[in-house]
Amino acid sequence: MQASARKMKRTKREQLIQVESMNRNGIGQLMMQFNQMLAEIIKLQKNQLALVQALKRRGLIDDLMIRNELSTIEEMEQMNSKALIIDPNKKGP
Repeated sequence: MQASARKMKRTKREQLIQVESMNRNGIGQLMMQFNQMLAEIIKLQKNQLALVQALKRRGLIDDLMIRNELSTIEEMEQMNSKALIIDPNKKGP
């Protein structure tokens, strides 16, 4: 009986070790994906900055225009979150 109980304890311990290992591997994979996403976000931000600077240099936009557009986007997001905007792509109830 004691040998069986020891075997069960060892098995539970082994299961715990296996679960901990799986958790570590999962966290490692998530961190790698997060780092890849972060690199893409940084690349996107650099491209956005370059685009804005190029448009400003050519006199096609200024800071006031950018602020106005951001304000409009924020208002649309607020209205959308309050379900005040009907999505034209949404079909039926």
